[in-house]
Amino acid sequence: MIEFDDTADLGVLHTRRGRLDLALAHHAGSAAIAGGLGDHRLRAIALGGVGEVLHLQGRPAEAVERLTEALSLLDGDAESIAPLNTLALAYRDLGHLDDALRTARAAVGRAAGAATLTTLATILLRLGDPGTALAHATDAQRLATAAHERIEASLTLTAIHTSLAQYDRAHPHARQALTLSEPGYRLLHGNAMTALATLHHCAGRPAEAHLHATRALQIHQETGHLPGEAQTHLILAHTAPGEFRAFHLRAAFTLFAQLGANFRA
Repeated sequence: MIEFDDTADLGVLHTRRGRLDLALAHHAGSAAIAGGLGDHRLRAIALGGVGEVLHLQGRPAEAVERLTEALSLLDGDAESIAPLNTLALAYRDLGHLDDALRTARAAVGRAAGAATLTTLATILLRLGDPGTALAHATDAQRLATAAHERIEASLTLTAIHTSLAQYDRAHPHARQALTLSEPGYRLLHGNAMTALATLHHCAGRPAEAHLHATRALQIHQETGHLPGEAQTHLILAHTAPGEFRAFHLRAAFTLFAQLGANFRA
């Protein structure tokens, strides 16, 4: 039991610090330990961690498999909220938006907290309903207590305001996410840099977009966050000096092709 707790805790720590390969190894190890103990609840918790990391790595089809297995073992108890929430995100990234919305609403129905409301907001934004998304993201920011919840809510508010061309409203949220994520949340820090790059690019400020995208790219490459890496290459394909734009466009195309294969895995 102590071995499980130690391994699971390391999985969570490495996830937050953006060491995704190590996080995946520790969560998979936790699942194996729990399986050896015959403890279905602990195995489900570990599989939820595996699913979260697979989603962050841009492998949503595999994430859905692990998360679905985790939920089948938890049978609707309180510990099912986190894997249910991640399952909604994985469905979103697969483009299964009806499934994503249904799953996100189920998660909110069990616990209308910062994490579940943020996820619901991102799906509503993808569905073209920024107004309702904004209401949920604002509630999420109000309810958020943990640093990672505040960061995720701020990033979602940034995305919503950017989509509405409300760049002056988006910028403070992006800066808050950047500041909160700096002390230890490496992957989220890369996402905050990417959000700022996207904001500046959409606002017609290519120099600022290039600066933040360059910094974001380095972080995404360190963490193995392929969706973020692909997105920043795409921004750099529009904002880098002319002789480098083709390189970034090819890199973005290659990564999006790889992600597409992951989605169909």
